[in-house]
Amino acid sequence: MTALYGRRQEKMTLVGAISACQPCFDDAVGLFYSPESCFLSQVKGTEVKDSGGNTVKLDRVFEARIFNAEYELRWLNQEGGEGIAVLLSEQSIKNYLTEKVDDLQAIDIQEQTYLLWGEGLAVNNLVSGWSRLATSRLGKLDVPIAGVNQSKQRIKLTAKEYFRRMDELYGNVIVAEERLTGFQKVLG
Repeated sequence: MTALYGRRQEKMTLVGAISACQPCFDDAVGLFYSPESCFLSQVKGTEVKDSGGNTVKLDRVFEARIFNAEYELRWLNQEGGEGIAVLLSEQSIKNYLTEKVDDLQAIDIQEQTYLLWGEGLAVNNLVSGWSRLATSRLGKLDVPIAGVNQSKQRIKLTAKEYFRRMDELYGNVIVAEERLTGFQKVLG
């Protein structure tokens, strides 16, 4: 069995949540939702940068998932820019956030992937470590992974699914949690 540990804290701003968990995110990706868009950014400590190297304003974000191979921080706005932050990891995270969440004892873990829309597109105005995906139906998406710059090249989002028994009588199993872990190139 593998344990997935969780910590949470209420009434936090997104910036406060990132700052509270900063040691976990020396190199991470942020998936941010605002009323205007859904976008990706690089997170290094407390710095959040876009594909042009610019600092990202987070004041309009209402939901965020910040992740790397070891940790995922989730934040959801509840009222007035304050919300609930939850940190997940297979490592001990007792020094982060204020409240312990019950450990999940997973009977199995499965690697999962999600193919992102669009194919690689060569562009010159992205900072190092970024690639652009594009499709005529949806437009462009800048993704913090290097070297995807030709058509037929794709990117997939990686995750881990944590399974637990739903009941002892019938042995049913459910995906109890999913944690985002990163991106991978898919070369066509």
